[in-house]
Amino acid sequence: MDNRNMFFECETKITNRITNKVFDKVEVEDLRQEVFIRFAHSLKNIKNTDNLCGYLLRMTDNIVNDFYRKKYRATSDNFIENETVENVEEVAEKGYSLPEISLMNFINKLPEKYKEALILTELKGESQKNVAEKLNISYSTLKSRVQRARLMLKKEILNCCDYKFDTYGNIISCCENNPCC
Repeated sequence: MDNRNMFFECETKITNRITNKVFDKVEVEDLRQEVFIRFAHSLKNIKNTDNLCGYLLRMTDNIVNDFYRKKYRATSDNFIENETVENVEEVAEKGYSLPEISLMNFINKLPEKYKEALILTELKGESQKNVAEKLNISYSTLKSRVQRARLMLKKEILNCCDYKFDTYGNIISCCENNPCC
């Protein structure tokens, strides 16, 4: 069977996979077209067509993940930085959500060198190598700072509230112990 015909047989599965993860119909169609374009470009490199549908579904997952990664990076560029949020309503009027406000309050409690490393790598999306050069520190030092900052941030968040987890580690409920967040 021709590779092109096999693709069209998998088209419904691909569309369903995207629709389950992306809720905007226009974006679903754009992502579906992206799968088709990447498939067309990689067609000459495909040697084994026994599991073509599985290959296309993995490609679809990667494209959807890339879509959300780009979307996350675009929104994180506007993240609140170097502000202590005293008046939530005032900051919310600027377009920030309550989770963003709460997270920034936790990040602002970190020591400056950890806070800077975390903001630049995780929220601004810069590569760790570039940030290390920018801060004039070694790459391994920056990696350690980012790891420590993540752990400190996790500890602060977990100490703030009483979380209940399911057997898979997912949060199933949260009650505030104090008004820290």
